[in-house]
Amino acid sequence: MAELLVFCEEPKAVKEIVDFMNERIVISDTKIFQVILRPLMKEGKMERFKAPEKGGTREVFHYQVCKVNSFAELIT
Repeated sequence: MAELLVFCEEPKAVKEIVDFMNERIVISDTKIFQVILRPLMKEGKMERFKAPEKGGTREVFHYQVCKVNSFAELIT
């Protein structure tokens, strides 16, 4: 989880997060959201927002670590 939080310090699309996680463990994008992203959002460690997708009009969700005073607060 700590590696994912560091990876998501800058906004990432779900596809980027899935690719990142699949380098470490084999897990479906649905499970990544249910088991990893949703609990992190509930804990206030991750936030989700809409950002326009490049080259199209469709909006996609991006995820980013919530801004806190220090990284130490984030992983505790």
